[in-house]
Amino acid sequence: MKKFWKTTLAAVMTACMAVSLAACGGSSGSSSAAPAADGGSDAAEGVIKIGGSGPLTGPAAVYGNAVKTAAEMAVEEINAKDGVQFSLQFEDDKHDAEEAATAYGTLKDGGMQISLATVTSAPGAAVSPLYQEDQTFAPPLSMLTAKA
Repeated sequence: MKKFWKTTLAAVMTACMAVSLAACGGSSGSSSAAPAADGGSDAAEGVIKIGGSGPLTGPAAVYGNAVKTAAEMAVEEINAKDGVQFSLQFEDDKHDAEEAATAYGTLKDGGMQISLATVTSAPGAAVSPLYQEDQTFAPPLSMLTAKA
């Protein structure tokens, strides 16, 4: 249980770091965090798209759902204030490397600008090269799996 809370805390801290970095860049003043209805980029409207994946179903679902809920709460709290706005898209990778690659593709197609990475390490190892190849900000796996 201790590892669960450490992993959840690490994911929430990563989201906070991403928010802090984005806040330094300024904002166009948009107050909506909803995705663009026409399928266009929200970046032009001042909304930064955050993506993440984790097991939302299956035996490891408790971890993915905890991180997803924490990220949703962080986005909701930040978007309630004036300034930089975020949208969150979270995909189920079922704690499977192939599913994680599919989830990553879905997130990229959805316009993801910042990634929360994956919740569990095996899918993370599978998609880590994709983050580097696409130059997408994502925390290193060691941050999420570090031991105290």
